[in-house]
Amino acid sequence: MILLKTVEPGQATGSVAEVYSIFDQLGEVPMPMRLLSASPELQQVQFGAMRYYVGHKNLSAPLLAAIRYAASNLSCHDACLDFNGGLLQRMGMSLADLEALSQGRAPESLEEREAALAVFVRRALSEPASVSAADLDGLRAQGWTGADILDATAHGASLMASAALQKAFVRGSAAS
Repeated sequence: MILLKTVEPGQATGSVAEVYSIFDQLGEVPMPMRLLSASPELQQVQFGAMRYYVGHKNLSAPLLAAIRYAASNLSCHDACLDFNGGLLQRMGMSLADLEALSQGRAPESLEEREAALAVFVRRALSEPASVSAADLDGLRAQGWTGADILDATAHGASLMASAALQKAFVRGSAAS
């Protein structure tokens, strides 16, 4: 049960229907997008962010999924953890690599520079005060720009924000 008034997929019109239609191939609209239908404008902002990351020129789909998986682990967001873990396994990531991500270690299945960024993002989210200029210099030395580093960290932080919203406003079986 969602505690706010939201739009059910079969009842959606306008911008909410546009967002929901993107998920037709999945067979259901993910709970975070259903929850955001309580504020169609905010849902559009989040949808715009999704489009931005899908078309990101430097952050690959496996890297973004690894960041979401690590953020899900930190925020104890089981539904996103399961979804992104399954997605990563379909992309070829092993259970050992998923465990490494959960523990803040580099997964072997990502390129070395992507693994370094994923590990950095997890640490930035769990221990933000630990981030140093040397960390950023190390990532830049691997070819990442400041924008890439910020985009990757913001991607993980947005998942943690989504998890907090879901925990606040969704109850029962709808929460998973």
